[in-house]
Amino acid sequence: MAPALKGGPFRPPWLTGFLCALAFVLHGLPPSVASALALERTPIWQGQLWRLWSGHWLHFSLSHLLWDLLVVVLAAGWLEQLSRKLLVAVVCLAPVLISVALLLFCPDMTRYGGLSGLGISLLTALAITKLLRSAGLPWLVLLLALALKIAVEALDGGSLLGVFPNGTIRNMPEAHAAGFLAGAMLAVLWRTRSKTDS
Repeated sequence: MAPALKGGPFRPPWLTGFLCALAFVLHGLPPSVASALALERTPIWQGQLWRLWSGHWLHFSLSHLLWDLLVVVLAAGWLEQLSRKLLVAVVCLAPVLISVALLLFCPDMTRYGGLSGLGISLLTALAITKLLRSAGLPWLVLLLALALKIAVEALDGGSLLGVFPNGTIRNMPEAHAAGFLAGAMLAVLWRTRSKTDS
């Protein structure tokens, strides 16, 4: 019998582990292969729609990868304990929603990479799910902290965490804002769907 946690039995976080492994594998791809997965505006307009999802898994430095993975693993691992189906929904849909937002609202963006937007989506979905279950003040504080981080980065134009190898790569607070909205929307829709099904 699996050890019990508050709210239900412990779920081995195999999906979170798979996501972590996937990020490391894709980071180690040769540049020629990685370029076919990158989120790039022109190839997407030409019909290479897989880039809307796959581009988020490519990173521009090891620091970039590790900071992003720290957030993704913590948030995904916790969310997996609450609802593996919601985790799958966020991982599958949030990157696409973020990519569409970047394509529509960031016309100067030609190439994007990194899991930070998805990490924000996962944290937001986790916090809202906990709040909808009456989990209390800490989760509201987390939501406010995420909103403040996005606002500070938008005003400053820099990254609070990742380190990039050169000045041609910049932080994209727009991706974090889109991730916040995507995570919130998916968590609320999931909660509404769950109530309807029950």
